[in-house]
Amino acid sequence: MQLLHLLDMPADENVVEHVQSRDPLFTERLVTTTELADFLKISPQAVANHRSRESGPPWVDIGGQVRYRIADVVLWLREHRKYRNAA
Repeated sequence: MQLLHLLDMPADENVVEHVQSRDPLFTERLVTTTELADFLKISPQAVANHRSRESGPPWVDIGGQVRYRIADVVLWLREHRKYRNAA
């Protein structure tokens, strides 16, 4: 399952339910800051900056290690999509 496919789904579809019906464990998978940065094509420091400003996806602390749930990342990306204003 690819994350980019999930971002292209219509906004009114429940992405998490869709994915869980196909691969129940995928959305619960945890990724590191570096893995998220690689996917977003930004630096790990930029991901950390978003985290410290609370402007990035929700994260969990597991024994001092930061992790991001795939489901949270997908929802965060969909909520922060920008569209060109029709003028």
